Amino acid sequence: MDVEIFALLAQDGITNGAIYALLALALVLVFAVTRIIFIPQGEFLAWGALTMAALEAGQFPATVWLLLGAGSLALGTDLLAARTGSRRGLGKSALWNLAYPLALVAALSVLPLQSLPLLLKVAVVLAIVVPMGPMIYRVAFQPVAEAPVLILLIVSVALHLVMVGLGLLVFGPEGSRTAPFSEAQIALGSLTLGGHTLVVLLTSLALIVGLYLYFDRTLVGKALRATAINRNGARLMGISPALAGRQTFFFAALIGALSGLLVAPLTTIYYDSGFLIGLKGFVAAIIGGLASYPLAAAGAIVVGLLESFSSFWASAFKDVLVFTLIIPVLVWLSWSTHHVEEEETAHVVSRSNKQGWIPPRAVLAGFLGCLLLAPLVLPTFYVTLLNYVGLSALVALGLVLLTGVGGLTSFGQAAFVGLGAYTTAWLTTASDLPVWLSMVGGSPWLALLVGLVLTATVAIVIGSFTLKLSGHYLPLGTMAWGISLFFLFGNMEFLGGHSGLSSLPPIQIFGFDLLDNRHYYYLVWAFVLAALFTTKNLLDSREGRAIRALKGGMVMAEAMGVDTSRARMVIFVIAALHACAAGWLYAHLQRFVNPTPFGLHIGIEYLFMAVVGGQGRCGGLWSGRG
Repeated sequence: MDVEIFALLAQDGITNGAIYALLALALVLVFAVTRIIFIPQGEFLAWGALTMAALEAGQFPATVWLLLGAGSLALGTDLLAARTGSRRGLGKSALWNLAYPLALVAALSVLPLQSLPLLLKVAVVLAIVVPMGPMIYRVAFQPVAEAPVLILLIVSVALHLVMVGLGLLVFGPEGSRTAPFSEAQIALGSLTLGGHTLVVLLTSLALIVGLYLYFDRTLVGKALRATAINRNGARLMGISPALAGRQTFFFAALIGALSGLLVAPLTTIYYDSGFLIGLKGFVAAIIGGLASYPLAAAGAIVVGLLESFSSFWASAFKDVLVFTLIIPVLVWLSWSTHHVEEEETAHVVSRSNKQGWIPPRAVLAGFLGCLLLAPLVLPTFYVTLLNYVGLSALVALGLVLLTGVGGLTSFGQAAFVGLGAYTTAWLTTASDLPVWLSMVGGSPWLALLVGLVLTATVAIVIGSFTLKLSGHYLPLGTMAWGISLFFLFGNMEFLGGHSGLSSLPPIQIFGFDLLDNRHYYYLVWAFVLAALFTTKNLLDSREGRAIRALKGGMVMAEAMGVDTSRARMVIFVIAALHACAAGWLYAHLQRFVNPTPFGLHIGIEYLFMAVVGGQGRCGGLWSGRG
């Protein structure tokens, strides 16, 4: 690498780092004031960029309909709250949440959008996107503002999924790129500095300075700082945490939309691009401990430079390196920060011992009977659907044990599914296996054993540092290694890269190939029932009672003689093995594997399945102690 290449990489790294710094500052601001880890920050970036692309193309920006929908929901929330409280402020709410979006729709319908000056287009984009910040806070977060951080994190993740889906609906799958703010080229010796790059750096610096002056010199800014330091104290002094939350989300949306305008000329933006860009800002915010603005900004520059230089030396693994950086930072923050587990994560829910009017044995018999007869009476489509339901149930059952019973929130289980799927795919299709693996010889059953051993080993290694995390750092850590493993799957040449591996052999039982989905159905649900049975027996054992004690608080469990580190590792490994088995079944059902089904989004969906189905119950097949 010569000096010129080094300078170019450094320029790209600092430019990207400046955008990450803005997102990191927004994330730190939101967490400091509201305790919300705002995962959807990147969606404001994508929506701002795609709105500008629509204006440049002379199209009516569909983002306005998102604004009108968010405003209608916010007004509806205020009307519901007014039924049991004061009706003061309803008129202002109607003006802001309904009249303003309608006026904007009318104005944009008559304006010559494509011929508008650049600065006016920027103003239109901000006028559309930024007001959605306070509206989203009012609808999604204000009703649960006093909930623990982990609950707020789950709400944030759910909101992210909703916003990504709306983005696909409104903008479509095609990407867009906007014109740069400046076409100028500034020569600095042998290095040429682009005009848009200079705009990015100056805008980022201006925003950082402006936020500093706002929080340090204005009364409203000081009120937000007071809310961040002590919510109860701020409330006693007459500062409304709800108002502080809405103002904070206003700034978050403003920073996100501006970031989108700055990044769109540098790269093509799709409806879901904001998530990955926002996560890199999130890495920087983590480096700042979700508390320090200077450290977050410095961390953003580090992330930008690491991404830039790793793209030169190890382009395929740049995202793996960036997201793996979170884990040691989280471990250090977790060790240096005191978390009271009983306040944050211990929510012991008492359950009734009443059996109900249907005896559990009758429920179990009916359930087994339906499972047995389903392939014989249902069309092929529904049998295939039930196969995938069974695969998801197997992963979700591991999360019931891990999250519902053990109190350990994990968003990364899809990575273990991928580990099981890729292990069997490689072992059963590769023609040049190492000598010590040649005995597998394309056998899916032997590949399952190898996959379980490999997954248990990886789970122990990952768990050895992930399970040391406490509070909200634990789910953030699972996100980090889940993303890293996903990118690793897609960039390993022997695993087929993003194209994946195909032509997997079918599973055989007594020489019979399970090629028909109706036959495969019984294998899938045999695994699910076996997992249910073993999990029930585990939870009814002495070890299971120790595992149940984890959710009541680490200190209490240790006071009763429970080895909490061992118990946490046991359920972490068991949940990983459940996911591995699901991945093995999935691979041979599809007979094709690629990275797409093993990303963070799918891991989030698995967790939601467990939560919606009752995260403390293993299928509801027994009561009282489940």
